Formats: sequence, structure tokens, C-alpha cells
Amino acid sequence: MLMLLVAASATLPPEAVLLRQARTQLVRTIASDPSDARPHLLLGRVYARAGAPARALGEFRVAAADGSLAGLLAEAHEQSRLANWSAVLDEATRAEALARQSGAAAQQLDARLLEAYARLGLGHYQQALAGCKKLESSPPAPLSRNDRARLLATKAGALGLEAQEGGIGALLTIGPRVKGVFEQAIAANPDHGLAWYGLGRYYLEAPLFLNNRGEALRCLSRADALDPGDINIRSWYLYALGANGHHNQEHAGLPAFQRDFADAPIAGSLLAKLEAGHPPK
Repeated sequence: MLMLLVAASATLPPEAVLLRQARTQLVRTIASDPSDARPHLLLGRVYARAGAPARALGEFRVAAADGSLAGLLAEAHEQSRLANWSAVLDEATRAEALARQSGAAAQQLDARLLEAYARLGLGHYQQALAGCKKLESSPPAPLSRNDRARLLATKAGALGLEAQEGGIGALLTIGPRVKGVFEQAIAANPDHGLAWYGLGRYYLEAPLFLNNRGEALRCLSRADALDPGDINIRSWYLYALGANGHHNQEHAGLPAFQRDFADAPIAGSLLAKLEAGHPPK
């Protein structure tokens, strides 16, 4: 049996082996002291990295139950990966107030970035843009490369919604600016999955000569590799496969999508749209 386990481990990518080892150790630690929030937080991060969002969310909820700011922020981040935007906004707002009261500037910045992203997810692009502008002019803490990528990706997404509301003329006028801001986000952090996701959606949804399905697939493939537990990234990646004629690959990915995001409220509607060949929005 031991030899079989060793052989199985040898076939896994190095990161998968490390994640499995970390999960095993953390499960043992939790079993010895279930009341300690810290190993639940760490185990949630392991599950998130492994692309198991429902399990990650469960661990983050345990970590947040004792009022932990880190646990509350982690839960809000995981809710965003499942597109539970109202929950993200509620938890981010609570975290921002807690961080402000405790003088935790970096966590306050994280919460405000989450608030802006949640408003974008809810379609409130004007509020999202206003939040981005405030953070650009007076952030509560210095912006890291990742913070800047998050800010720019949210800003670009909000500009994209604004352009869509303005019709074809606005899309042609504002579209290149949207693309440029997404590219700035990628330049700030090339490993930021949501920036690649946003640029991929831009290429898919842009009108006329701005549309580029091949580039969309390249960007969304990169996004899914960086953040395999995000329901929006995965659904648009599968749609891009179909849009590029890779229907077998798209259909092959649907069972895993259904399994991985079974607990996400919007999973059923997204799956139905993908099966019908419609954009998952």
C-alpha cells in the first residue's frame, strides 16, 4: 500500500503533492484542537489553491466565526470567487469597519478593494468606479503590485460596463481604454488571474474589429491556470473553448465545472447557458 501511495504521489505535479501534504498536516492539527481558528484559515487557503472553493469557504467560515479579521477577509475573498456578490459586499463592509477601528491599514485596503469589486459584480459600476478613484487618490495603505492589479482590473471592468450601457458608439470609443487598463493590471502583476480574465472577456465581448477570440482563449486559459477556483473565470474559459471551435474540450469540462461549483448559487444557470452555447452572464 505504501508503495502505491508513493507511486501515486510521483505522478502528481509538485504543487499538488505539497498541497496534499499541507492538507493532511492541517487536518491533524485541527483534530487536536478544533477551536483554534488559525489552522482552519490555513486549510481554507490550501483548498482555495487546490480549486476546491466549497471546502475553502467552509474552513474560512469557521475561522471567521470568532470575529477574526483575517478569517472574515478570507471568507469574503472566497465568496467573490463563487460570485456571491451580496455576501462579499456585506463581509467586506464589516471587515473594513473592523480594520479601521483596530488601525489595521493593510486589511482596510484589502476590504475596500473587495467592496469595489463586489459593487462591480452587482453591476453598480458607478459606485465601483467611485471606490477605485478614492483608493487611487488616498489609499489607507501603500498599494502593493497585487493591490494595484486588483484596483486596475476592477476599474477596467467598471469602465467596460459603462461602455456597454452607452451602446456601440461608446464601446468603440471606450473599448481601447478598457483594454489598456486591463493590460496595466497585468503589467502590475502578471500572476493576477482576474486581470487576465477581464482582458479575455474584453476580447470576447468587444464589437467588430476589436473582437479577438483567439486572444480571449489565451487570456482565459491563463486566468484559469492562475485561479482554478473562480466560477466566473472557469465558465468564461469553457465558453471561450467553444467560441474557438473546441467543443469537445468545452463539453469535457462541464462535469468538472458542475462538481467543483456545486454549492455556488449561480452554478446551475451558468451551466445551462454553457450547455446551450450562450455566454455565461
